[in-house]
Amino acid sequence: ERYPERALQVRDRVVEINGARGDPELMVSRLKADSTWTLAVQRPSEFTVALSRAGAPSLGMDLRYVPHGNTLAIMQISAGPMQDWNTQHPEKAVRRYDRIIELNGVRGAPPELLSASQDAETLNMVILHYE
Repeated sequence: ERYPERALQVRDRVVEINGARGDPELMVSRLKADSTWTLAVQRPSEFTVALSRAGAPSLGMDLRYVPHGNTLAIMQISAGPMQDWNTQHPEKAVRRYDRIIELNGVRGAPPELLSASQDAETLNMVILHYE
């Protein structure tokens, strides 16, 4: 390839297709109708987070996932260890819509990720963050 750094990669997020942004139906229609595409893509950054449960009733995250996916989507951050992490590490703050791709050394389907956190006092996570 002429520009390998521009090649689409796993986990890239297409946010615009030929000027269509924010409307998935319009974006798909551009893919179908146009013979060439100009894409705007978000490439995520990846970083690690270590949380201690420390007897907290909740980690302070609302998580969602799709049955055949391989990430946990962070839909909301509230009071708890994750909010404490964000306060203490603003350069690595975890935000809404970030994704957990690894939990305590396990990558895989969401049930496997969630299982890796059961009974663990410390949670080591790899987070994908999109700007």
